[in-house]
Order: sequence, then C-alpha cells, then structure tokens
Amino acid sequence: MVVFNDPNITSDNLIGGFFSWISSILDLGGGSMLGIGLVLVIGMVSFIASKEYSYDRAMGVSGIITLVTGFIILRLGWISNQIFILICIWFVIGLYFLVKERGGEEM
Repeated sequence: MVVFNDPNITSDNLIGGFFSWISSILDLGGGSMLGIGLVLVIGMVSFIASKEYSYDRAMGVSGIITLVTGFIILRLGWISNQIFILICIWFVIGLYFLVKERGGEEM
C-alpha cells in the first residue's frame, strides 16, 4: 500500500490542524471522548424516550439499547474495555429494576 505524505499538511495548517485535532479526540488511552459522549447520548436519549412508561421500564430499555450500541462502539474501537464494563453494569442495574418490577406485578 502506498502512503502519500504531504509535507504541507502540518499542525500550522488550518485543515491539517483540524484533522490532527479529530484524531486526538479518537485517541484510545482511557476511552475516546467521542465514543464516551456517543454512549452517554444514546443512554440518555433512550432513557428519556422510554420515560413515558415507569422508571423501572425506562431503566431496562435504556440498559438494553445502551449495551447493544456500546458493543458496536467497542468493536469499532472508540471506547475501551473499562467503559464497556460500566455499560454492562448499567445493563445489569436496568435489568434488575425491570425484573423487580415484573416480579411485583405477578404477586
């Protein structure tokens, strides 16, 4: 594969600096800011969208949607494993609330 290195693209150049800034946001040291922000937005929007039902159902639905999208974002490499573990904890908490609510309805 041939890589083209343009000597005019540096951090002093406006467009080159913009692409350097974007690549620094996607840095995966402890999870990228873009990936973490995307997961937070998806979690909050899914919680708020399902809030017309009860709090327990909103937590369960939000946990499931966030887990699925978090797994996709993890496979894309935008978040680290530690962030995905937090997403899994969010899913377990939402599942707990959902099962707790459903258990109370059956009695």
